Amino acid sequence: MDIIKATTHKEREDAFSVREAVFINEQGVDASIERDALDDTATHIIGYINQSPVACLRFTSYSQAAKVQRMAVIKAHREEGLGKKLMLEAEVHMKQAGFTKSILHAQTHAAGFYQQLGYTKVSKPFLEANIAHVAMEKNL
Repeated sequence: MDIIKATTHKEREDAFSVREAVFINEQGVDASIERDALDDTATHIIGYINQSPVACLRFTSYSQAAKVQRMAVIKAHREEGLGKKLMLEAEVHMKQAGFTKSILHAQTHAAGFYQQLGYTKVSKPFLEANIAHVAMEKNL
């Protein structure tokens, strides 16, 4: 998988296509809330296989930490280690941007994945977009 930091409109649209496939089409998230104003200022990281977008995430500055959001891997490419590769590359970009902590809201079924990457749960489950999540954090 080739991983890039989006620098063009087309690359951001590639990330949005992955998010649409996973969050809207697969998980039933309301399309009206999937994109938001943070997309304009967020750093988008995208993974490609054979020039097709298959994974993405974004991170923003949130109270002196990097907040990871919209992490997604196309269903056909799950369990291939792509999410781990994407997160590790994103953490490199976070450190380069001066962040020393990463925070995120993990869907509860994915909390174990993030724990394997060194994240710790810091909340009880809560609903976000009608999906159970837990807050997690990691020192970079």
